[in-house]
Amino acid sequence: MLLAVAKSAAVRNGMADALSQNFSSDYNRILKAVRKAIADKRVDDFILSARVDHVVNGMIFPAAQGLYMPVDAVGAAKFSFRRAAGTNFSLGMPG
Repeated sequence: MLLAVAKSAAVRNGMADALSQNFSSDYNRILKAVRKAIADKRVDDFILSARVDHVVNGMIFPAAQGLYMPVDAVGAAKFSFRRAAGTNFSLGMPG
């Protein structure tokens, strides 16, 4: 009997309503954090700059470890060499 109740349209609709909350503020906060995290990262004399230009997300669905939402992101990255202030450039060759 419990299974019949769980399969009823009223219960399914109630569950769908409860799960269909607006994630846009959380989603925008996460995208902002990602953009900030990948903007400019220096490692010694090397700088990696990346940006996210466009993001499209799919439907959220339950998975084994929680909820899963596929995301397709498009952007660009640049890897450059810039000597840090006060450093001497050397190729390690005796001289």
